[in-house]
Amino acid sequence: EVLRCFDRDHPTLSLGEVAKRLGWRRTEPFRFLHTLEALGYLRRDLVTKRYGLTPKVLEIGFSALANLQLPELAQPYLERLRDRTNASAHVGILDGNDVIYVGRAAARSILSSTIHVGSRLPAKATAIGKTLLAAKTDEWIKAWLKGNELTRYTATTLAETRALLDALHENRR
Repeated sequence: EVLRCFDRDHPTLSLGEVAKRLGWRRTEPFRFLHTLEALGYLRRDLVTKRYGLTPKVLEIGFSALANLQLPELAQPYLERLRDRTNASAHVGILDGNDVIYVGRAAARSILSSTIHVGSRLPAKATAIGKTLLAAKTDEWIKAWLKGNELTRYTATTLAETRALLDALHENRR
């Protein structure tokens, strides 16, 4: 809570200002400020007696980010995409011939996508799969296609190598 007192509008604070922002008596935040200063998270200006954050606080944030997994990192972006498009948004990873869906923000309508986190679908037959494949080189895709039957799942599924490569080139553009 003490660290959260500092923000863009309040880059430096006095002991009294920290106490006021926290709703504490003036003497209560002193030991917290002293400890945070000793640990290197705060710096106190000897002239003004005001405290400010040091770059060391970034270590906490970077450690938290390093421990986040792709779904956690992607979720705010999925929700923003869903809200802008009024459609479900997904994130997936390529695993062999399939896409595994690892994140989802369902549309807020009855016509929401029924794909759930953990679903595994053929990469060549899904929009997200084709997007992931489009990021690969033609050589990689041709090697990937060897032994990978181009099954037709629907009337619009690309079941010929040339058609799939053409679609992936278009996606890249």
